[in-house]
Amino acid sequence: MQKVERRKKKGRGGRGVLRVLGCAALLALTVTLTIRLNWKRGEVSVPDRTETGGSIENRDVSEIQRLTIRIKGGEAWTAERAEDGELYLDGSAEPIDKTLGNRLQDAMANIVYEAVLTEDRSEYQTNLAEFGLAEPELIATALYTDGTGVTLRFGADSGLEDAHFHYMTVDGDDRLFAAADSLLEDLRVEPELLQTVLQPEIHTARIDRITVREGDGAI
Repeated sequence: MQKVERRKKKGRGGRGVLRVLGCAALLALTVTLTIRLNWKRGEVSVPDRTETGGSIENRDVSEIQRLTIRIKGGEAWTAERAEDGELYLDGSAEPIDKTLGNRLQDAMANIVYEAVLTEDRSEYQTNLAEFGLAEPELIATALYTDGTGVTLRFGADSGLEDAHFHYMTVDGDDRLFAAADSLLEDLRVEPELLQTVLQPEIHTARIDRITVREGDGAI
């Protein structure tokens, strides 16, 4: 069979632009998942239609009131928006780092998926460990200013060379999603990295001489 080239990935700009998979590549992805889901039953069904990517949330980042992230093997951390409009880690007097903070907020304000792999929870519910969802790689929760919220659970890597993604579920939604690696990586942030590091200020006008010593004390 002639190899079908996949559509090249386009940047999301602010990571909020929706990317749609090529239908041929997605069909191969869906068939592969179907085989995995049905291998115990010894039957393979080829889907008669394909799904494309889509959006779960499409908001302005200012609508995020609180974020909670838990990376597998670590403790959950929470950042909440204060009256000044900035996000602060619990117990911190300084706002979170702007660069990483913007990535986190954009990811949870504009949540997109690559494909819907199945809409039937029973097809994967009994095999959560197989998809890395029994103990998720990462759990991300956002509470929005309108009182609603969303919780994402990221599972294992697909392991497919031509269709690379992570399995993902959304609390309250029966579907099993394919999520881009970039979404997971934007959210995989240790709280220590979010702390703003104040750099020492050097007043050159006050410096008369600088002496540098080696580890043994030699100048």
